[in-house]
Parts: sequence; structure tokens; C-alpha cells
Amino acid sequence: MGWSAWHVVPDEWKPRLRAHLRATCGEGRDRLSAHDFRGDQSVHLQFADGSFALFRYAFAVLDEAGERCMVFTEHCGYHVFPVGTDGVEVVRSVPLRGSHEAEPGAAADGGRR
Repeated sequence: MGWSAWHVVPDEWKPRLRAHLRATCGEGRDRLSAHDFRGDQSVHLQFADGSFALFRYAFAVLDEAGERCMVFTEHCGYHVFPVGTDGVEVVRSVPLRGSHEAEPGAAADGGRR
């Protein structure tokens, strides 16, 4: 993939991203890699008008005030959003029982709660 403005992290978000990477990947990390984007993880944002955004292979980092978040995606770049009253939800998928992806120890109810 070539250079794109959607793949440039704004300077004000770099310390937040660095802190996230160090907290989740280890002290020596300060750059993104393909391994930072879990295939079973998505970010869901709900907005006041009922619209929403869903990003697969993504994670989110909030600003210190909890008013904005930057969503980092593996294939769709990085995006800053306002955080509404419904907030930001990071979800992980659970394979359905009996599917070819099911692993020992997976939720017996197919992940329904």
C-alpha cells in the first residue's frame, strides 16, 4: 500500500498511540505493525442521530477528556471521531459452536449474552 493521508497519525495523537502500544504490546513499542490489528476485534461507534460506524480489524484510543477517540484500522486508515453519550465499544467476535473456526473453550452458547 502506498502513502496515504489516511495513514498519517496526527502529532497530537502520537503520545496516546505510543502509550496504548506500550500498554498492550510492551515497553519497546512505539510504531504500529500488522500484529496490532486483531482479526476478531472491531470498534463500534454510536452517534446521537442513531447512525453508527463499525470498523473491523481495529482498535480505539480515547483522548484524556474522553471526548474524542481515534480509531486505528488495519485497512481503512486512522480516523478521529467525537465520543457521544453512547461512547465507543470495542467488541470481539466469538466463533459459533460447531463452526470450523470453533476452538476448545469457546463459549458454548455461541457468544450470546
